Amino acid sequence: MELLGKNWSVDLKIAFNAYLLSVTYASLSFTLLLECFTIISGGGFELATGNDFFTKAQHLLVMTMLFFTISWVFTFVTAILPFLFGIMVSNQFKISNRLYFASGSSLTAAMLCSLFVNIPELGIDVQPPEPSFWQKYFRVLPFFLASGSIVGLACWKYIIKKAK
Repeated sequence: MELLGKNWSVDLKIAFNAYLLSVTYASLSFTLLLECFTIISGGGFELATGNDFFTKAQHLLVMTMLFFTISWVFTFVTAILPFLFGIMVSNQFKISNRLYFASGSSLTAAMLCSLFVNIPELGIDVQPPEPSFWQKYFRVLPFFLASGSIVGLACWKYIIKKAK
C-alpha cells in the first residue's frame, strides 16, 4: 500500500460519481446507525404514533425514509467543498491511500456535525434544560465519525477501482 500513486489522477466524472456514492453511503450509514441506536435505547417506538405494532413500524419506516432524504440533501449541499478540496489535494500530491480518504471524510463529518447540532429541534419535545452545544455535539459525533470512515473507505475503493 503506497501513499503516493505514480500515475494517480481522478477525473471529473469519477469524482462526481464518487461524490454521489459518498453522499448516499453517508446518509444511509448515519440513518441506520442512528435508527439502531434509537430503537436499542427504547426511543424508537415512542416517537411513532398508533396503537398496534404494525402501525408503529410503518410510521417508523416513513420517519426513517424522511430522515434519510433530509440527511442526503444536507450532506449533498454541505460536503461538496470539502470533497472537492480532498480530491484536488489527492490529485496534486498523488495520494491514493485509504487512510487519507477515511480520515478526510471523518474530518468532514466532524465539521458537519457542528452544523447538524445547530439545526432547531423542529417541534421535537426537548426536556428542560436544553442540552448545550457541546453535549449535543458529543452525543452525535460517534455516528458522524463512523459514517465518515465508512464513506471514506467506500469512496477510496470506488476511485481506486475506476482509476485503474
